[in-house]
Amino acid sequence: LNAQFHGVLRAEFAQYLNWAFQKNPLVRGGEAVREIRFDGEFRVRTDNAVLDARNLVIDIGKQAQIPPQFHGWTGPNLFHSSELAHINPEVQKKHVCVVGGGQSGAELLLHLVGRPKERRPAAITWVLTREMPFDDHAFTNGLF
Repeated sequence: LNAQFHGVLRAEFAQYLNWAFQKNPLVRGGEAVREIRFDGEFRVRTDNAVLDARNLVIDIGKQAQIPPQFHGWTGPNLFHSSELAHINPEVQKKHVCVVGGGQSGAELLLHLVGRPKERRPAAITWVLTREMPFDDHAFTNGLF
């Protein structure tokens, strides 16, 4: 703030996410989501675990997309992160699963944990395929 930056530097943001990733047992890296089922709540099967969630956010790739098998389930409990502002889901005291390790997934995670304590989810599980939650594309590496 004293340096009058208008935002957090990308490298600093990546450093923070790496720190949070190491400290939070609910953030999982290096796992692929193998199956998602819905039977009253979502059941997400990864390479290493089976996770239950009442709400599921899918954040895959640079273009907003929901895998075709979930098109009939979209709404206030399953949506792409780009719809967050329009849906404004009630997440307090719920178990939320964020799927996707890109910048949008990270921003959504920060949004959820940054809510006032009484409006935060009871639990947030972040599932991503990368070992570490940062952008490792060749172009981005050139920026550092």
